[in-house]
Amino acid sequence: MNYYSRKDVQEELLRISKNREVQIWINDIRGKRPEIINFLGDVNSLVRDGMTSLHISVERWKDPLRLKSGMSKKELDDLRLGFDLLLDLDSKHLEYSKVTAELLMEALKFHDVEDVSLKYSGNHGFHIAIPYESFPDTLKGQKLNLLYPDIIRIIASYLKEMIKPHLTERLLKIDSIEEIAKKSGKTKAEIIKNEQFDPFSVVDIDTILISSRHMFRAPYSVNEKSGLVSIPLKDIKTFNIQDAKPENVKTDVKFLDYDNVIKGSANQLLLQAYDWSMKKEAVKVDDKKLMNIPTKEIKEEFFPPCISSIMKGLPQDGRKRSVFILLNFLNNMNWS
Repeated sequence: MNYYSRKDVQEELLRISKNREVQIWINDIRGKRPEIINFLGDVNSLVRDGMTSLHISVERWKDPLRLKSGMSKKELDDLRLGFDLLLDLDSKHLEYSKVTAELLMEALKFHDVEDVSLKYSGNHGFHIAIPYESFPDTLKGQKLNLLYPDIIRIIASYLKEMIKPHLTERLLKIDSIEEIAKKSGKTKAEIIKNEQFDPFSVVDIDTILISSRHMFRAPYSVNEKSGLVSIPLKDIKTFNIQDAKPENVKTDVKFLDYDNVIKGSANQLLLQAYDWSMKKEAVKVDDKKLMNIPTKEIKEEFFPPCISSIMKGLPQDGRKRSVFILLNFLNNMNWS
């Protein structure tokens, strides 16, 4: 492919691949894993092999070639140098993905995160990333590089919760429920949950698929389905899909610019997300501890003395209050 013969494109692919596991795609055929890129000549070799796109790991490794299937968590933890936060947004309608990306960028700005990268996926979505260096080395006394992928899921879920009402409002301003369902290839019933529109039924920010050795399309790599390039963006509001055509691509924006990271700029985001998660866990009810609530009526012999007294006779004074108390109590005791 002539596009990949460009030296500036090859240099960006080399830069982003440092300490990462990589995998080439040749149309629908996926290359072997693990693979690495250490030199510009390695990129040239992959291009000669017929590479149509390059995919890279979210995690960074001491020696990616030591990776293999079936490794234990400890083995992976020992090999992992760190990881970048990656938010992968996808929708069948690009405009919905764009609005979601705008809101996520605003949410990250709210948390004073400085080192945020954004790129077009090459098809219907966007990728937002924060380099590992922007986070603290530890969280509550634990080494951060050992908390993957759980901490990524926590941050992604926290941000989803934060933008959900705003995303709902923005999408409903763009289209009606009927139009949203139609453009998303779904029925109206599929995008309504608990009688309310669920924006994440039409825009996917998948936190479940985040796992060890998870990969994503490298910046400046081509998307086989669309023929468009996954280009980094300075500002999503000025995004023009024509800029993603291979012949129009400029490599003047770096995705994950490690040379200009402000150490710790994502500290607040990490702590806020972690605290949110802990509070959420605290209010969850363990199903195993739930009492078996009886459905049959409770016998009178088990009633408390005050209720028994009311049932023996009701004086005129306070009669209405006593009747009200008795009716509510009997209803809760499954009496009819």
